[in-house]
Amino acid sequence: MDREAILAVYHKVSGVMDLMVRAAEAGDWDEVTELEPQCSAYVDVLRASDHHDGLTEDEREYKMRVIRKILEDDQRIRELATPWMRELSELIHHSVTIRKVSQAYHPQRF
Repeated sequence: MDREAILAVYHKVSGVMDLMVRAAEAGDWDEVTELEPQCSAYVDVLRASDHHDGLTEDEREYKMRVIRKILEDDQRIRELATPWMRELSELIHHSVTIRKVSQAYHPQRF
């Protein structure tokens, strides 16, 4: 893959990450999870194709700016996901507890 194509893939990763941040900020976790495979596919392309060969100084600087933005977006998604993941964990724990109590007092229902 030539250097212009590599930089275009970095740009695509950044664009998808931006969409993921917006979805996370809106609390649309279904959208975040739908976008994640697309982002992962682009990252896989970069892992297979980006050998850091032949970039000009300007292209390297652009690549580094895009990588920094991707990392910032990833951190923002993690910050937004932490409370949601905690809440989900509590809901699951609560559900398991209710099921155990129900099984103990009403075993015929399960």
